[in-house]
Amino acid sequence: MKIKNEIDETLQLRNKKTPDQEGMIEKHEIVEQKEVEKVEQKEVKKETPLTPKEQAKYWIQTILILTGFIALAYMFLPSMTSQYPFEELANSTTQLVEDIIKVDLPSSGTVMDGTVSSRRFANIVEDSPAFKETGPSIASLLRKFSDKIMDAGIALEDMYRKGDMLFWVLNNEISEMMKKLNPSLFDSFFDKEDEAFFKSRIQEMINNIEEFRRKVTDARKAIVDAEEYRGPAEKKVRQGIAEAMKFIHRGPDIHEYRLKLNEEEYYLEKIDDDKAIDVLNARDELKHAENVLKVLEKSHEALDLINKILLSYRNKLYDVEAQLDKTKKSKITKKDLGKLEKLVDMLKDSQQKFIGKDTLGDKGSTKIYT
Repeated sequence: MKIKNEIDETLQLRNKKTPDQEGMIEKHEIVEQKEVEKVEQKEVKKETPLTPKEQAKYWIQTILILTGFIALAYMFLPSMTSQYPFEELANSTTQLVEDIIKVDLPSSGTVMDGTVSSRRFANIVEDSPAFKETGPSIASLLRKFSDKIMDAGIALEDMYRKGDMLFWVLNNEISEMMKKLNPSLFDSFFDKEDEAFFKSRIQEMINNIEEFRRKVTDARKAIVDAEEYRGPAEKKVRQGIAEAMKFIHRGPDIHEYRLKLNEEEYYLEKIDDDKAIDVLNARDELKHAENVLKVLEKSHEALDLINKILLSYRNKLYDVEAQLDKTKKSKITKKDLGKLEKLVDMLKDSQQKFIGKDTLGDKGSTKIYT
């Protein structure tokens, strides 16, 4: 019994806590209780639904954030589903105008001047005793050549008129399209209803490009015909002049002589003053004819270049038309609209420059386009 009492006392002493130990245990229990309360409060909050006012505030904030991101993406990120046909239209039309104005194309009047020169040349050799043997055939060829030059000049004049009309049509059609385009602070889209209008305007531009190309082709063909006819005419003229001028020299009595060849030998034939003058005039007219040929050659090259420029532009207009078909929406930017406005002003100025090329030859200018 005594031993049992001693053991109980020992256990009581071991389990007995000091005041410090009891304080620490109490603090720990308080901390644990607070943490449990926080967890319980969070769980209560999660389970408690938002009030209508809180829900409205939450959705307003969410919508504002999303709207901001969408606006930034719209302003700075290129759209993967939109096309920019009017950027292509403005750039390609500007290039067309610049390229055509740069072409060194002679006036129709400059080409037709060759008609007068050729007929005057024909009259000289036809009536001159110096060209007694070859004069009639040379005159016939020169008159036919003159007719070819006239045809080329008329075709070139017709081409200039059609080109003048083309500039007016481009100006008018682009101005009509601009009336439909009204971008806001940012850019804007247009739908299928507007696209039908734009496509009709572009098709009108394509039609006028094709009409102008036909006039260019007609003028080129007329010039090529004149150039091809120039071969036999020039050959005959040179033969006649060579015959008339062959070894002309002055004898002791200051008369003109020319060396002629009969069946066996050369001999000197005296040329009177009138014959000598006719020969010299024929030589001068030959120089004029050579200048006419230079104009024809230059015209041929210029018309080939214009035809290539028009073909390139027509294909780009087809590309613009195709862009309007590919997507549900097409885009017009303020920058594009600004380009179109500058283009309209440029077309007005360039129209005057283009038609001025044809009036240049009517002002007494003797410029040869080389």
